Amino acid sequence: MKKIFLLVVLVALMPPGGLGRLFAGERPRVIVTTDGEADDKASMVRFLLTCNEFDVEAIVNSSSEFHWLGGRGRNAL
Repeated sequence: MKKIFLLVVLVALMPPGGLGRLFAGERPRVIVTTDGEADDKASMVRFLLTCNEFDVEAIVNSSSEFHWLGGRGRNAL
């Protein structure tokens, strides 16, 4: 009985539209770094689909010392 009462009270105290409206003006600021690998490209696509939820300060494209030469002559792992 106490659990049901507590649930009813919590639902009654929730603001209309859920908690998302309380924090609508506060978007986290992010700087995104990525390289040209396939997994990072896929992650960037997913990030860009949801970037309206963040305050994007910068997107930085970088590569490691192994990528610009293709990893030849060195063990890239």
